[in-house]
Amino acid sequence: MSPLRNLLPDYVAPERLYLEARWASLVPYAAAAGLLADTLPIASGANATTLREHVLRVAERAEAELAEERPCFSDGCPAELAKLPILEGRIAVDGTLRPLFEKWYPGLANDNSASPAQAADA
Repeated sequence: MSPLRNLLPDYVAPERLYLEARWASLVPYAAAAGLLADTLPIASGANATTLREHVLRVAERAEAELAEERPCFSDGCPAELAKLPILEGRIAVDGTLRPLFEKWYPGLANDNSASPAQAADA
């Protein structure tokens, strides 16, 4: 087995998966595929079906990392819930996928580019 296959089990660069997931969350798959084909030097795989399959794999991987769903995080009364501390840090619910990709692909964290949320804060 190739060492490259061990690094990229999906046969797709993590940067491309990030762009596909990000753009597909904003526009229809066909529009995102067209944008990828126009902006990236890729010869194949820039169609809506392939893009959808890649995005679904990213979603399945993100879902697998979620904790078990609980109806309530407080075992006591609602007054106790108000006493719990407010969580700090970023949660990917706002559509920011970069923290997940940085966790999955540590090399992506070293590219020195700001995430969309960081760029908005600047």
